Amino acid sequence: QINNGSTPITNVQAKFKIAGDSTGPQEVTVDKTGTQTVKFAGDGNIIESEVDTSGVKYKVNTANLNTAINNQIA
Repeated sequence: QINNGSTPITNVQAKFKIAGDSTGPQEVTVDKTGTQTVKFAGDGNIIESEVDTSGVKYKVNTANLNTAINNQIA
């Protein structure tokens, strides 16, 4: 609603861009249907991601990292 009016806003849309260190910008559209999801992903092995109410966290899976290092040394 605008200025305490009785008519709800039903067609709001916004756009913004996100980018990684080595990737170009990706446009994200925010609309009333919420159809677009931004995924924060790790590499599926050593880097893990977690999203909670405080934000995005990345961590290293130390067991998998040690295995990868040991496999390179052997």
